[in-house]
Amino acid sequence: MAIEKAVNPFLRCDQRPIIDCTSQHEGRQLKDPVSVFTVLRNWKNSF
Repeated sequence: MAIEKAVNPFLRCDQRPIIDCTSQHEGRQLKDPVSVFTVLRNWKNSF
């Protein structure tokens, strides 16, 4: 489980690198893990 937490961005929505990347992709500052997760999920759907 530790490896999964280290590599899976969906389990790291509260960490600064994931917040910064999804905020940049979305074009606005995301402030909470739920928003980060939502943007990340939508981004994955269009990948």
